[in-house]
Amino acid sequence: MAENKLVEVRRKQYSTLKGLLSNSSAPSGIFLYGSDESGKELLIREIIKELGLPHVTVNLVTNYEAKLVYQSIVGIIDRGQHRPIGNANDLVQALRFDTERREKAKGTNRVVLIEEAERLIGFAGNPMSLLLRLREYTKSPITVVFLSDLPPYHYRGLNPPPLVVALPPFTRPEVDAILTADAECYPGCSTEFFSQFVHLVLSVFYPVTRSLAELRFAVRCNYAAYRRPVESGELKETDVGRLWRRAESRLRQSVQQVYLRTGSEQSEPRNHTETRNHMVPQTQNRIEQQNHADSPHHTEPLASTTNRLSRTSVLDLPFYSKFLLIAAYLASHNPPKSDKRFFVKHHGKIRKSSSTQRSRHAVTSLTGPKAFPLDRMLAIFYHLVSELVPPQVSVLSQVATLESLKLLLPVGSDDVLDTPRYKCTVTLDCVRNVGKNVHIEVDRYLFDFIQPK
Repeated sequence: MAENKLVEVRRKQYSTLKGLLSNSSAPSGIFLYGSDESGKELLIREIIKELGLPHVTVNLVTNYEAKLVYQSIVGIIDRGQHRPIGNANDLVQALRFDTERREKAKGTNRVVLIEEAERLIGFAGNPMSLLLRLREYTKSPITVVFLSDLPPYHYRGLNPPPLVVALPPFTRPEVDAILTADAECYPGCSTEFFSQFVHLVLSVFYPVTRSLAELRFAVRCNYAAYRRPVESGELKETDVGRLWRRAESRLRQSVQQVYLRTGSEQSEPRNHTETRNHMVPQTQNRIEQQNHADSPHHTEPLASTTNRLSRTSVLDLPFYSKFLLIAAYLASHNPPKSDKRFFVKHHGKIRKSSSTQRSRHAVTSLTGPKAFPLDRMLAIFYHLVSELVPPQVSVLSQVATLESLKLLLPVGSDDVLDTPRYKCTVTLDCVRNVGKNVHIEVDRYLFDFIQPK
């Protein structure tokens, strides 16, 4: 499996961490950092599993304040119990009492995993200093492992300084080896044939993205079309050149949609560890249409193919990001005065003639999206969600994600005192498909589609 191959690639860091955690005099803090897909969590969990160490995992997305972090850490001694922990002193006293009560605990190292440790930067009271001294304060063999995307110089209060272990980015041969290890997830596929396909995918996608998840997604989406001529008997597995010419146009087209995940997973491997994306009910028909378009007897202009894909695509976004994208589209294509009509219960009567409707529709189609302030988009978002957004959901970080994906474009100056303004870049068909995915009829909220009274 690719997981075992990833551990093999990280053999040096694996040996270092295993040697540290297997010793009862392990350091009080270990700072493990690397990019988002460097295998930090997988590596440390494999070591904990092999050594059989008691551990607790603290995710800072759900535990968004120091009190909740302390409450989660005390779970390392209170399995299944709910001991109230109000502050750092309660945590230290609970762990110290447990150490004195159980003499055997002195020789057994215990691990606290802090996921997304970079969120500690914004915590009040600097709990990171306490976590690094937890072994000293509690007289208990506890090692706190911080999993972070940021290097340690971004943090304050690293005293005593933790032992730093860096995971460098994967090289291209390492990525090739990890993806090739997925061959056993595809039944009826030889390792040599799958390795050739992975090499072709990397030749197209690797200059664009180094993300292991995106490269693996590209392999899953395009493998069925690449293997289809072999299954039909038209070509042999050794006809690499002819297979490449068949698949080249599809791969070149897929690379334009990288990170958006608008392609369909046409060949999802069996027993794969990743969760399958949710699809709308029409996805199966779309896959069949796309498979028909990939056949050698079917020809279609590139422009029409691109338009067809844009019409049938569903963006693979987090749940609340879909509502944000719909809110951004409405704010970008509706005049501000119309918000009262759509989102206020007693808005009064607003009339407009059919000529006004036609002229506004023509102007919107010609001029494109308009700039809108961030607070207007958030007001529409909270109306569309129509429920209390959980406090652990960072709405502003999801806005930044949409901006990084170029679904929102910032407009205006970089002055931090000004309210941020954006434009929505997606098409109406795309927003309609996203709306269907969250059961929102977008046309009901568009000013251009109001029936004249």
